[in-house]
Amino acid sequence: SRFLKKQSRFLMQMARFGEPFRGANRMTQAHAKLVDPIITPNLHDGLLVGLALWPGRDPRITVRDVAGACYDIECHGATYFLATDVREGNIIYGMARLRGLAAEQRAIETFVGDINATEERRKAAQALVERMRASGSSVFSLESSFGCTIVCICTGVTVHKLDKE
Repeated sequence: SRFLKKQSRFLMQMARFGEPFRGANRMTQAHAKLVDPIITPNLHDGLLVGLALWPGRDPRITVRDVAGACYDIECHGATYFLATDVREGNIIYGMARLRGLAAEQRAIETFVGDINATEERRKAAQALVERMRASGSSVFSLESSFGCTIVCICTGVTVHKLDKE
């Protein structure tokens, strides 16, 4: 779409002038990867069980796979966290960590919106991208088939298997 093309041009311009990457080849190859899937565990068709958001702590997401095993997903160094459309019986499609330009596009799309709408949004997008690059942040997303989708800008993600009780 035209919106995504304009965002891509904006991010490429920032990449050239902001010196966030260490070379043109790395920017076009390594940062062009759209998705870095988190392979373990396989949560496709699993359930979102709960969210724990406490002041001063990293957000935790509790999920259950189709076999019944439960996991805690911890988003380290989270600066932005958005959970939309929370329902009873949130079915997970998959989860992924995005890096580089793909992460920046997703962050702008989720937390800023259309950068061409106003100059204020364009400046907000630029500031967001600069903060992400300075901190080495990526975007973690838990996509849903039904219900809640989670998007988080963070520095790292860990997955812990919980003991069955």
